[in-house]
Amino acid sequence: MGKNEASMNNIARELRKEQAAVKRKKFLKNKMAVVGLIITIIAILIGILAPLIANHDPLEMDPINRLKGPTGEFFFGTDKLGRDLFSRVVYGTRYAMLIGVSVAAITAVLGLIIGLYASYYKVLDSILMRICDGLKAIPTTLLALALMAALGASLKNVFISLVIVYTPSIARLARSQALLIKEQTYIEAMKALGAKPSRIIWRHIAPNILSPVIVQASFIFASTIVTEAALSFLGAGVPVPQPSWGNILYDGKEVIFNAPWMICFPGIIMAVTVWGINMFGDGLRDYLDPLTNN
Repeated sequence: MGKNEASMNNIARELRKEQAAVKRKKFLKNKMAVVGLIITIIAILIGILAPLIANHDPLEMDPINRLKGPTGEFFFGTDKLGRDLFSRVVYGTRYAMLIGVSVAAITAVLGLIIGLYASYYKVLDSILMRICDGLKAIPTTLLALALMAALGASLKNVFISLVIVYTPSIARLARSQALLIKEQTYIEAMKALGAKPSRIIWRHIAPNILSPVIVQASFIFASTIVTEAALSFLGAGVPVPQPSWGNILYDGKEVIFNAPWMICFPGIIMAVTVWGINMFGDGLRDYLDPLTNN
C-alpha cells in the first residue's frame, strides 16, 4: 500500500511539472504578456533603484534653469521651479510602484479573508457584502477623494483610502468563487466527517480561489496607479513637493504650451507602465486559468 501511494504521488508530481511547463510555454508565446511582464519588472526596478538612477535631487530648485528643454544634463528638461524632471519622474515611479504593489497585496489578502468568511457564514455574508455593495456603488475616484478629505493628505492616508476603495471588488470575487467551491461534493463530505470550518475554509476552499484573486490583484495594481495619479493631480494624493506622476502633470498643465515636455514625458511613462501591467495581468489570467491550458 505504501509503495502504491508513493507511486501515485510521483505520478502526480510529474503531471504538475508537465502542466507547469505547458503553462510557461503558453505564457511565453503570448508576446504582449511577456512585454507587459518586462515593463512591470523595469518599473519596479526603477522604483527600487531610484536614488541610483536619478541624476539630480528631485526637490532641488534651480530658478536659473526653469522650464529648460531636454538636454544632456536634464534628460527630460526642467519644471517651472527649475527641478530636474527626469529625477522627479523616476521618484514618481517609486511612489507609484510602492503604492500600487502595497495596495494590490493588502487588498488581495483582505478581500480573500472577507470573501471566504462571507461565503461560509450567512450572517457575515449579509453584513459584509452590504458594506461592499455600498462602497462599490460610489465611483472609485470620488470615494477616494472623500476618504482623503476625511483623513488628510499624506502617503499613509493614500494607501489606506485606496485599500478601502479596492478591497470590495476582491471580496466579492472571492465570495462568488468560494460559493462555487463550497457546493462541491468533497466539501459536503468534509462537513459530514466533522471537519472544522476553519480547516475547510483555509485548506480546501482558499487554495482553489487564489488564481482569480491574484489576477484581479494585478489589475488593481494598474488601477491603483491611475487613481493615485488622479488624487495627486487634484491635490489630494502624495503631498507636494514630493514627486508623484499626478502632481508632476498638474504642474505641467499650467505651462503645457511653453513646456510640453512636462506633460509628455510623465504622461507617456505612466500610460506605458499601466498598459504593461494590464497586459501582464491578461497573460497571468491565461496562465492561471486551467481551462486555457488544454
